[in-house]
Amino acid sequence: MREYDDITLKRLQAIELMIVNDFQKICKKHNIQYFAIGGTGIGALRHKGFVPWDDDIDIAFLRPDYEKFLKVAVEEMGDKYIVM
Repeated sequence: MREYDDITLKRLQAIELMIVNDFQKICKKHNIQYFAIGGTGIGALRHKGFVPWDDDIDIAFLRPDYEKFLKVAVEEMGDKYIVM
């Protein structure tokens, strides 16, 4: 795990929240289910947000929802994000 100073980590987490908000809008619009895993799941339950030192977001789909997301993601996200 990388170590960041508190200000850098908070900025990173704020950017990640913006990305997740965009992601959630797409999933809601297309009725795609996903769930938080790893540190993101722990943070949501235990900290009501990020684990204080976590620097990423962990999200998973069941295969049918993943395939559905891939079909709509490129069009929905445009040039703002890269879908890999």
